[in-house]
Amino acid sequence: MSEMKRYSVSPEVGTSLLRIQALVHIPEYNVKKGDKGGLIEGEHNLPQDGSGWIDESSVVQDYSILESGLVCKNSELSGRVVMSEGKIEDSTLNGKISITGCDCLIKGCSLRVPGFYITYGKIENSILQNVDASDFFSIKKSKIQAGLNVWFSGRLVMEASDIYAHSGKLNQVTMQNSLIKTEKVFAFEKLTIENGFLSAEKELSFGTWNNSIDKKPGVTISGIEGEPVVIYGERISLISSTVSGSAVISGHIDITHSSISEMASINMKKGVLQHCTVTEMASIVQETDAEVVLEKLVLNGETFYEC
Repeated sequence: MSEMKRYSVSPEVGTSLLRIQALVHIPEYNVKKGDKGGLIEGEHNLPQDGSGWIDESSVVQDYSILESGLVCKNSELSGRVVMSEGKIEDSTLNGKISITGCDCLIKGCSLRVPGFYITYGKIENSILQNVDASDFFSIKKSKIQAGLNVWFSGRLVMEASDIYAHSGKLNQVTMQNSLIKTEKVFAFEKLTIENGFLSAEKELSFGTWNNSIDKKPGVTISGIEGEPVVIYGERISLISSTVSGSAVISGHIDITHSSISEMASINMKKGVLQHCTVTEMASIVQETDAEVVLEKLVLNGETFYEC
């Protein structure tokens, strides 16, 4: 005797898809017996022995599988999306994407693989791969892994999240208790880091560069005692930036038109400090005998040094 089915299907007029209808109560999604649900191509999209549900406005098709969780509010899964837990709301996912984590929320997003694309959304407790993002986006308690590049062209807010990529391009980013580890990172417009860790094997570049003294905001890096921001790179460039608190920056460092204050520490293997202000208890340490150029600095708000 076969197990009791959770839903029945009927052809949807004008399409090749099937409309689901609940045969049992599904209280976790506030679904009652007889309620109509969304559209599928076949029962392979929504296993009868699973615990997922698709609301009436949403679609799961192609080889995508909803094992558990909720797809709702005009969402669509196509390609080879596999969702084992969580909630997708007002989003379109297409490609080879895996979604896990009972607290995972994907809301207001468009995700496509290859070229994984995200716009206007929020990701929580999730793992993403090969990411391009535009407009406002926030990630919380999530991990982004990219074999190639991560690109955020709009505003990004990161909270307790990690990014691992071959290279990264960031536009307006706020990092809180987060980590970015890449071979190269380029940050434009404004990057704010609070209690974060940034590591690049080859190059970190921050700020907007032009020949004018009037530059756009660059990077704000601020740590607190006991939980410093740590930035390490083979080569690091800071332009029109502020380094304060207990931030620690180490590597081949070029800093231009920037401010270093409070307990911030700059550990230079070699590099250039040009048109900068160093105040309060901030320190600059030359770690090796390699050439370090200090040009047009204001030290402690009183001393002017030029070489």
